[in-house]
Amino acid sequence: MIVGALVLSGLLGGFLAGLLGVGGGVIFVFVLSIYFHATGVSDDEIPRYIISNSIFATFFAGLSSSVRNIRAGNFYAKEVLLTAIPGAIISVVIAWSITAYSWYSKQHFTIFFAFLILFFFYRLLRKKVSDTDKEIPRTFGFSLIGLLSGLVSSLSGLGGGVVMIPMIKELTNMKIQKAASISLGVIPVFAMSMSIFYLLTIPGVSQNAYTVGYIDLQAALPLAAGVIIAAPFGVKFAQKLSQRVIKVMFAVVFGIVALKLIYSSFL
Repeated sequence: MIVGALVLSGLLGGFLAGLLGVGGGVIFVFVLSIYFHATGVSDDEIPRYIISNSIFATFFAGLSSSVRNIRAGNFYAKEVLLTAIPGAIISVVIAWSITAYSWYSKQHFTIFFAFLILFFFYRLLRKKVSDTDKEIPRTFGFSLIGLLSGLVSSLSGLGGGVVMIPMIKELTNMKIQKAASISLGVIPVFAMSMSIFYLLTIPGVSQNAYTVGYIDLQAALPLAAGVIIAAPFGVKFAQKLSQRVIKVMFAVVFGIVALKLIYSSFL
């Protein structure tokens, strides 16, 4: 029953990742929070287990969706690399600091991040959407976006897309579909870097016999299986929608993420 629920969560998260380019972490973090609390992981270790396994599943969401975009000719390698490289570096540094030291307070971060999301939610609703707006080239800005997105990804397990896409939109006036495609290309680089780190890091207490580092294969693999199946369908569906519809859907996801984070910070 647990495996089935994890696969269904992977299907939903994968579809959401392909549709909006956010990586699916909003689903994975919620489900993994329930799973690791139920399996008795200590309060000190549970943020690390949640983040690492969410990121592991997010890797497959981004990779599967990006393969679909490459085949459809909607992959933007230059922008992806400019964003991904600095973001991957900062994400691994932060992941190391979380496992090596006890400074990380999930409650403080979730409150801050929730209000950050609400700000982007407000900006997204306020900004008028037009399919004829001229795109503004801002090469250096992608690296700054990568740093911030990598920071958010490593601290939350959400993949970074919820920050990356609105920032790309604000910086370059780029269409949401293109910004989402770039986000889906960047997310696997972030996630692969952190997944390798967490696979090689020895936790304070091993979860079970199927745990490799901080990655619990009993939880992560069913999520990944659902993701691989559903993510390409999300990408295909997104290509048929207008910017206005995607904007509304993205705003709804922002609202859910913010409320979920605020609620979880007080648990």
